[in-house]
Amino acid sequence: MANLELKNVTLVAISSINIDETIASLEQSMNGINYYEVILITHQKPECLPNKIKFKPCIQIKNINEYSKFMLYDLFKYINTEFALVVQYDGYVLRPEKWSDEFLKYDYVGAPWPKNLHFDKNGINIRVGNGGFSLRSKKLLKALNELKLPFTDNGSGYYNEDGVITNYYKKELGEYGVRLAPVSVASKFSREMDCDDSESEPFGFHKYKKNVPKIIMVNRLLRIAFRKILCLQKKFICKIKKFIKSIINTLHINYFQDKNGIIPLDKMQIEKLISNDRPVIFEIGAADGLDTLEFIKVFDNSDFKMYCFEPDPRNIASFKEKVRDKRVELVEMAVGDKDGKMQFHQSETVYSSSLKKPNLKNLYATWPFLNFDKILEVKTTTIDTFIRDNKIDIVDFIWADVQGAEDLILKGAETSLTGKIKYIYTEYSNTEYYEGEPTLNKILEILGNNWEVIKDYKTDVLLKNKNL
Repeated sequence: MANLELKNVTLVAISSINIDETIASLEQSMNGINYYEVILITHQKPECLPNKIKFKPCIQIKNINEYSKFMLYDLFKYINTEFALVVQYDGYVLRPEKWSDEFLKYDYVGAPWPKNLHFDKNGINIRVGNGGFSLRSKKLLKALNELKLPFTDNGSGYYNEDGVITNYYKKELGEYGVRLAPVSVASKFSREMDCDDSESEPFGFHKYKKNVPKIIMVNRLLRIAFRKILCLQKKFICKIKKFIKSIINTLHINYFQDKNGIIPLDKMQIEKLISNDRPVIFEIGAADGLDTLEFIKVFDNSDFKMYCFEPDPRNIASFKEKVRDKRVELVEMAVGDKDGKMQFHQSETVYSSSLKKPNLKNLYATWPFLNFDKILEVKTTTIDTFIRDNKIDIVDFIWADVQGAEDLILKGAETSLTGKIKYIYTEYSNTEYYEGEPTLNKILEILGNNWEVIKDYKTDVLLKNKNL
């Protein structure tokens, strides 16, 4: 049997709690139905989110009042179709074959309430209906904003959004042209409580578990358990990979190929390059401080000054725990080609984030475990600005690990590159793992004729200012 096509409907769930159960509700509601899109709106992208479900971020929703306010005034921003089918962790589609296009004749359809349970201020019995599993038109989603109706409990002490729609603002919404489904239609759509006029097998339900077939309950529990196992497995793999990378960073085993074979790069070589008892070092992209600790160890006998730049809040916290040397100053900013703020593409693993947008096709081909789930706005400075503001005469060495943003830090150092920076050691790649990532030739083009390559390590390069 072919799937039901609902291309003018978005399936959506909004929650900051019971995320595994909410995802299971979305998956169950997708059985036998093709929607325009399926979205989960929450404050943080869940791990192991099924590919067919899109994550869309929102502020953390902490209670029922915040949920209600979001539903009434913000949900419309996320919906690109004429209708939205709203599900919750305890309400979803049961019988796709019970769908009726008659539901689309109304702006709001939800499970009927029993007779004589809810009344408006004029004593009229309100029957329709529950919002936990409901169909809503885009017109309704935008209505309270367009009518400039404030968030209210109508003196009842309850701000529940379905009550706001069906009771508190029923008159205003009716005058605006919003149509609420009659009980005869709503009972076919969903069931929440026992009513004299309830349908025994509606399209969906909310909370009324007696109406859920056992096979659906079992499949739902299996989905939730399987997702939890997948997430635990992924967390374990990420921890192992992070542990391995921390060992590599601690030992600093960076390799390059030359005619003599594989040769390790050691920070002791940097000390030999710098003929200065009071060197100034910039570490751009300091991450969690593992490289910083190596610098401290190598330069411990000198009166060095080290500025470590890092914008990722996770790394900043780790850095502060690891590094407690007064000669090291942590600058909680990114280095780019402008002062101010820029978008920062945060990776799930703390070593892969960048000011550049990830090129997922190329990244996944090499590192399929990487996941970029957040975009932060971070403060930025340029090398020129920082050197000027801190009255730095010479930077002896720049160690840059900026994941494809090498051109940005160099463009922001246009003045300093001439006569204030001696050496630069930076990553590079001739594969575009991040959009606009510069090749080595592009880096050399930006630097100009005053700079020369001391050693090409194939994924890193050591550069020297010929003027200094």
